[in-house]
This record gives sequence, structure tokens and C-alpha cells, in this order.
Amino acid sequence: MKLGDGVEAAIHCAAMLAGVDGDGTLPANAMAEAFGLSPSYLLKHLKALTAAKVLESLPGPSGGYRLAKPAEQITLLDIVLAVEGREPAFRCGEIRQKGKYALDPSAYVKPCGINVAMLIA
Repeated sequence: MKLGDGVEAAIHCAAMLAGVDGDGTLPANAMAEAFGLSPSYLLKHLKALTAAKVLESLPGPSGGYRLAKPAEQITLLDIVLAVEGREPAFRCGEIRQKGKYALDPSAYVKPCGINVAMLIA
């Protein structure tokens, strides 16, 4: 599975914010500049992290972003799911029921074993 570039940016921003003291914040522009990213590109991912309650966004001239909870309570999986979404990476197209050798639909009483294995993985 290949994760999008936004995951790397999101992880770096969360790590940077973990180093901010107290209730301090960092503006998106400062993080974008620190990592050489487009502010609009980074904002998309910061908004996703905020929606997932990994980050908090504070408006105003002294606003910016901060972690929504202690860094120890944020996992890499939290960040990946915020950026990439919760949709499974594998989507079964039930190709076993298509094609030249497909059986009658009534023969497929059990879920696709490959789909089950991939979802567990």
C-alpha cells in the first residue's frame, strides 16, 4: 500500500506541534515554510487532522494549530486515518462471480475469502 505525501506532511506537523510549549500554537504558514510546502496544500491536511480531533485550530492573529490532546495519546494510525480516510485499502470487486467460470450467484453463500483475509490484514 502506498500512502499519500500528505501523510508525511501531517506526521511532521504533528511532531513539530508536539514541541510547542503549553497552549501555544503555530500558524499553518510557518509549518508550510518550515517544510517547503504550499500553504494551501498543507491547510487541506491540517483541516483533516482538525476534523479528526488530532489538532485544534484557533482563529485570530495569534491563532494557529496545536495538538488536541497530549502527544502520547496520538498514534501514527490516528494521523494516517485522518489524512487517508477510513476506507479500506482493499476493495473486493467480487470478480469470482464474474467471467467465464462464474457459478450461479446462489453458490456464493460465504463472503469472499480473499476479501476477508485482506480486511484482517
